[in-house]
Amino acid sequence: MRQHRELERDFLRPSRKVPCVRHLFACSPEMLWAALLDAESWPAWLPVTRVTWTSPPPFGVGTTRTVEGPSGMISETFHEWIEGRRMAFYFFESPLPVRAFGECYDVEPAPGGSMLAWRFRADANPLTRAALHFALRRAGKRGLPKLERFILRHQDRYAQ
Repeated sequence: MRQHRELERDFLRPSRKVPCVRHLFACSPEMLWAALLDAESWPAWLPVTRVTWTSPPPFGVGTTRTVEGPSGMISETFHEWIEGRRMAFYFFESPLPVRAFGECYDVEPAPGGSMLAWRFRADANPLTRAALHFALRRAGKRGLPKLERFILRHQDRYAQ
């Protein structure tokens, strides 16, 4: 496992260097947020096998979790949290050859439901960075519609 550096707040701010995948969901922002907090929803839409929140609720800045997938186990630390609207984390440890890596999920109300903007960025050599950004764009474009279908199939689980 490699340890990665903590991110500055501006690392994931919208810019040309920060890829972003957006998806309009046919559900309320509250339902979408609840699904993002549900560890069981993540394997339904991303190529991961398990997500485990390693901090007790309520979640916020400093919360930790682990994600298991094809590349091994990743330890994440949340460094930004606006309940119901934004969660952003960085990799604390992972087997990936990066100096730093982070993701940000922004949820906003939108006509007919909610909008999710998923931003991610790697600090790595140019080839690794390009490969990771390509893979995550592809995962988002394929996965976010799967997340929407998952939420709609499990509305009772996420209704507030």
